[in-house]
Amino acid sequence: MSVEAQSNDLFKRAESEFRKEKFAEVIRLLTEIIQINPDYLNAFYLRAQAKFALENPAGAIEDLSSALMIDPNYVPARIKRAEYATYIQMNDLDVLLDQLPTYLQNMNDSHPNPHHMPSELTSFGWKLLAIFEERARQAEREDRLKDAVKYWQAYYDCGGTIDSSRKHVLEVIEKLTWLISARNSEL
Repeated sequence: MSVEAQSNDLFKRAESEFRKEKFAEVIRLLTEIIQINPDYLNAFYLRAQAKFALENPAGAIEDLSSALMIDPNYVPARIKRAEYATYIQMNDLDVLLDQLPTYLQNMNDSHPNPHHMPSELTSFGWKLLAIFEERARQAEREDRLKDAVKYWQAYYDCGGTIDSSRKHVLEVIEKLTWLISARNSEL
């Protein structure tokens, strides 16, 4: 039996097990496929979903990233990766900030015209903006100016302002940066 035929057979079995919610078996079968056929895109994609179902979102994101290395234009993997990243990031803002450049690059690569982005991606973007704005305002209230600058910058980088208010956000960042410098020079 050829590698492709063997991979297809294992994949069909994995899909069947997935429908039965036997996720550990799904992962075992798909791992077997990946070992013999490392470019089998759908094996990474389905294994990511099984890993997520078993509460391993980081492993799921890793598999989706592997799928995107095989085919950078595979939109379902981009969307799932954004969903899983949101799940993680809602609880860990530092992870969110670390992944922001990748998210923005994916948005730009996938959809150079922001007015025509799929709703799944724009929904993720709005969640990011809400988190950044909330955290920036909270940091300001608590006088944690460096954090406030970080969150406002992330908000700005995510496109969280319409053209008329982009200048205002930049002014806030500039003001906070100046306050930080003034405080540091007082020490």
